[in-house]
Amino acid sequence: AVTGTGAARSAGTVRAVTGFLTISVGAALLVPLVTRGSYEALVRTRWRWTSLFVAGLVLQLVSEHLPHPGGHDLGFGALMAGEALLLAFCLRNLVHRGVVVVALGITCNAVAIGVNHGMPVDVPAAWERTGGMATTVKHHPRTSDDRLTWLGDTMYLRVTDEVLSVGDLVLAFGLLDVSFHASRRRRRRSDQARAATTKSNASSTRSSSSSRTLSRS
Repeated sequence: AVTGTGAARSAGTVRAVTGFLTISVGAALLVPLVTRGSYEALVRTRWRWTSLFVAGLVLQLVSEHLPHPGGHDLGFGALMAGEALLLAFCLRNLVHRGVVVVALGITCNAVAIGVNHGMPVDVPAAWERTGGMATTVKHHPRTSDDRLTWLGDTMYLRVTDEVLSVGDLVLAFGLLDVSFHASRRRRRRSDQARAATTKSNASSTRSSSSSRTLSRS
């Protein structure tokens, strides 16, 4: 997704944290409350290779600010490395339900960025009237040379003044899915064993009662 005021876009700078991303994360954090889940279970969820996640985010943020004499190669390399690290983090944590959806969203965006050396953006008419949009490491106005443009930023969201991609929508749904399943209360093994023992004893008691009744008759 790409967003920003007309002045910011014409200057070639965009906000790294978009309104849609903020809304998506906020909605994911509300999922346990709305669905009667457990924030404790959500916080206790064990994530592996979190260093990859942090490194991926850092590379995404700094890619726009790296020096680029003669082009955006250094920044683009950092951008793609960040996408790869985020995807690797997701693949390592596929054991958690919903992470596969997040990985799919990241992959969609990474493919669009990779094949076009940046995310192609369908510039809305409202942006054109206020200065258009300059090319950055991560985004550029769509051209006839771009490929797989259906994966690019094509959906204008007026309420947050930004353009979204298919990958952004998939990623947002994935965050909700992860939050829902991660916030379900998990029964401890001891509790499960105790419940199983109680159920077994109850069944044995019923069987014994039935046997005595048949014997008396």
